[in-house]
Amino acid sequence: MILSHYIDNQSVEPPENWGAFRFALNYKDDNVSAQITSTDELIFVLDENNIIRNWFDGLLGAFEPPEYRVEVANDGDSITIFTALIDLTNRPIFLDNNRIRVKLKAKDGTDVIGTKAQALSFRYLDSLGYFKESDYIQIPYVLAFIPNYVEAVTVSIAIYAVGKEIAEQTERISAIFADSSGESAGGFLGAIGSALLGLLRIAISIAYFIALTIALKTLIIDLINSLISPIRYYKGIKLRKLLEVSAIELGYNFESTELAFWDDFVLLPEKENRPDKLTNEKGYPDRNSSLYNCADFLQFYKRLINGKFQIDGNRIRCERKDYYEKTTNYKLPDVLTEEYTVNTDEAKSNLNLRFAKDQLDTTTIYNFTENGTTMQRVTELKNSVNKKNSLLKDIDRIDLPVSLPTRKDELTEIEIGLKKLAKKADGLIKIFDKITGKNTANLSQKIKNRIGMVNLSGDATGIPKLIYFVNGAIPSNYRSVLNAQVMYDKYYFLNTYCADVKNYNQFQIFSENIPIKYEDIEKLVVNKWFKTGNSEGYFEKIEVQPDSNIADTEFRIRKILTTNLKDKIVW
Repeated sequence: MILSHYIDNQSVEPPENWGAFRFALNYKDDNVSAQITSTDELIFVLDENNIIRNWFDGLLGAFEPPEYRVEVANDGDSITIFTALIDLTNRPIFLDNNRIRVKLKAKDGTDVIGTKAQALSFRYLDSLGYFKESDYIQIPYVLAFIPNYVEAVTVSIAIYAVGKEIAEQTERISAIFADSSGESAGGFLGAIGSALLGLLRIAISIAYFIALTIALKTLIIDLINSLISPIRYYKGIKLRKLLEVSAIELGYNFESTELAFWDDFVLLPEKENRPDKLTNEKGYPDRNSSLYNCADFLQFYKRLINGKFQIDGNRIRCERKDYYEKTTNYKLPDVLTEEYTVNTDEAKSNLNLRFAKDQLDTTTIYNFTENGTTMQRVTELKNSVNKKNSLLKDIDRIDLPVSLPTRKDELTEIEIGLKKLAKKADGLIKIFDKITGKNTANLSQKIKNRIGMVNLSGDATGIPKLIYFVNGAIPSNYRSVLNAQVMYDKYYFLNTYCADVKNYNQFQIFSENIPIKYEDIEKLVVNKWFKTGNSEGYFEKIEVQPDSNIADTEFRIRKILTTNLKDKIVW
């Protein structure tokens, strides 16, 4: 077996202490892809020492370090055992002029989703040109607020006065037409003079009529605004866009088969004020948002779909956690596994899934349970002799850091009355439109079009909202498309210890030395799951000494441990 070592793609001699070196595949945060780590430090000498020092002093320096790669020849092909970065930010030790001691850092591990992505805010990505105005979705909203009745009464009096004046002016215009006809019956010159005078009087009267109509329209709009809130628009953004730009700036592409479901959803970030009071409003999560940076948003999506991350080449993939069981192509070798433990300590007797309440938007608080924003499942014993002896305990809390919107489903009594008034005003405005050649008689339609908009209790929100948004509005079936029970049925049914569910979470746990091939390491870096007999399992840790064909491992194998459990939905 011949191992080849490379620094920045240059063939080099192995480190001075290579024979004692060990590295581990750690599946941090229960992710699918491994984070290659090592507590050992490597000592590079002579030419290799010079390569690293020159890099440190060169253009890229410590913060974009060289790659260190180890390959093994296998039947004429080269297999990469691992690729890591020489970490020059983790206290390298310059031993003397010819020797340097360094630690390694994973190159393509899931750690990039944590530490590196935390440094990337969406405002920073905006400064790099990742967002265009066309990326933002205009979300219309109205307020559920107490009308300003004093203002409404004042405006109503003015409307009455202007309306009365319009009626009287209409009669005057009719009278002018009648008088003009009578006066024109005189002599020729007298008829011309009378006609011109009549036309002038008619023109002045019509101009006054138009002015009154415009005033009436303005007053009705004022009345509407004093009794019901005007329609305003916040900017939101699609989930896909935020996920894709996060991955691109990290050097990857983002993939998830689950995005097909979420493509009709818009994220409405927290808003501090009404749109016209905000300076340079953006549709992405910004300052003071719980989803402010790329790491927060990637982790939010992972939680949303009960998912796990996988780094595969140039892709960051996030799928529902059972997805990777079906895609593994590694089979656990036959090993003697007499000693094992079990994970009965991980059984939870209760699961509570809920969307967040927004304390600045009381519409998310009213009827919290009835609106489908929370659900509960309990796991019970099928057979029990003495309930006092039951060891079922604990709760699995799944808090989703977004709130669901409240839809404007119907017009209020005030809005219905205003709509009737607006219709009568539209009839009058149509007469004005015929004169001007315009089409402005749309007051009643503006009230009707409020149906399907987001309903807020105020112009500020404190929690991001996840909005089902189709053709510029929230569809009437939005509560059935997304609610806590849908989230459980689609994603979180997997979080059960009950063996009645296919992907149940009962496991035997082993610590074992197993034979391992270098090509196996390549597979297991990408996907921790394996097949074994008629079951499946996954590794929690793999520790390898490169010169050895044996790995120290910790792994689990799915195995029915009890059938005496059942799940029940409480609400």
